[in-house]
Amino acid sequence: VAALDENKRLQKTLGDWQASCDALAEDLRSLGLRPVPSETPFFLLPLPEATAVAKSLVARGVRVRPCAS
Repeated sequence: VAALDENKRLQKTLGDWQASCDALAEDLRSLGLRPVPSETPFFLLPLPEATAVAKSLVARGVRVRPCAS
């Protein structure tokens, strides 16, 4: 029974995380940005000044993984 409760809690947490990510992506789209659609609780956001934006976000405590390649 405890394992089932833990699984329910995990599923709720993942659902909440995905909903937050979806809401952020929608807010970014409303600003004219184009986050790449994803079924994961993260997304790719192409930006012309990606390196500078990433550094600024990291300085504010936001976890960023630059994908410049």
